[in-house]
Amino acid sequence: MDLDRKFLLLLSGSPLVAFALHAGLSRALRRFAPQSAYQGVAGLAVLLGYPALLLLAWGFVFSRVRFETPPIAALVYGAFVYSGLAFAYVQVYNMSETSRRIHILTRLSKGPASAAEFSEKYSPERQLAIRLERLVSLGQIRLEDGRYALASKPLWLIARAMDGWARVLGYPSRAPKGA
Repeated sequence: MDLDRKFLLLLSGSPLVAFALHAGLSRALRRFAPQSAYQGVAGLAVLLGYPALLLLAWGFVFSRVRFETPPIAALVYGAFVYSGLAFAYVQVYNMSETSRRIHILTRLSKGPASAAEFSEKYSPERQLAIRLERLVSLGQIRLEDGRYALASKPLWLIARAMDGWARVLGYPSRAPKGA
């Protein structure tokens, strides 16, 4: 198999590297840091995938060829491809983690359930508490004197940009009047 095909094969399998790192980190952190945010663990796994893929690329693809100069362009290309695939991996993971529909279908795959069983888990109060807890654990918001606040100026800028984007698309502003 030539160099290009080996490299493309490695890149096409890169989501499996992210998945393996995610599985290992998730299990380890649940044991040693049970309060870890699930999305944060997925992000950390993706970040650790960069050096892992670099080592795999060097060990299985590039180490067998003598280069006059390092294959920088191929490595940059690989980083871009992995970034796109890793982004897709994290989005699919986030959808499976946060989608009520997926949770309901998963529960029903184990057997029938009544509406009462779902209403306790999916009450608006519980959903809000889960989301707020997740945002606090990710360090995106903080709780001060019983009130929540953004944890950083960049998050404020992002929130304002998203609100502006919604208004450009014709949706109403979510920000309170005068904010």
